[in-house]
Amino acid sequence: MLGAIDDDEFVKQLLEEFDKEFWEGMEHIRNGLKTGELEQAKVAAHSMKGSAAVFGATQLSEAAKVLEYALKEGKTDVEELGKAADKIEKCFKEADREKIVEAMV
Repeated sequence: MLGAIDDDEFVKQLLEEFDKEFWEGMEHIRNGLKTGELEQAKVAAHSMKGSAAVFGATQLSEAAKVLEYALKEGKTDVEELGKAADKIEKCFKEADREKIVEAMV
């Protein structure tokens, strides 16, 4: 039973770290789009894409990929890029936590 408690605590910590890194990434994305620092937003989207894929959050990873590639292609339409960022946030909020936990253990 003690092992299960330790495992539960470990998973909880991983989820908290995943959440923390997501919101930090979103801050970099939103700030980059707001200030015109599009490279900052692109790097954050790239990082988020990889992290989400590792944790099995496929839709989140794909949404981050859309923004990353739009920025790589040189798109600068703030409204369009903002919608892509909104989609990332929506996918995060809808992410299947059980699937993420399964990918962690």
